[in-house]
Amino acid sequence: MVGSPRRGNTFWGSQAEFEYGATGWWSTALYLDGQTTAKESAVFTVYRFENRFRVLPKEHWINPVLYVEFVHVNAADKSLREIVGHDVEDD
Repeated sequence: MVGSPRRGNTFWGSQAEFEYGATGWWSTALYLDGQTTAKESAVFTVYRFENRFRVLPKEHWINPVLYVEFVHVNAADKSLREIVGHDVEDD
């Protein structure tokens, strides 16, 4: 992700994902997001832990998954994950 606001410094964002299938029914993942801003610093902005657990032990045509996630976002995060009705600079 690259952003170049009119009244600010250009910034770059990146994400790294580390996922591990611990067992056949459980997988876990760690996501690290960071961003660097021109003429400023580089920081980690988000870390996220995900865990997915298969509910049924064998393969089925539909296999529900229990999903658990922990997210920590700090104020330096400049990424836009979701925009609903607001896409102007003042927002």
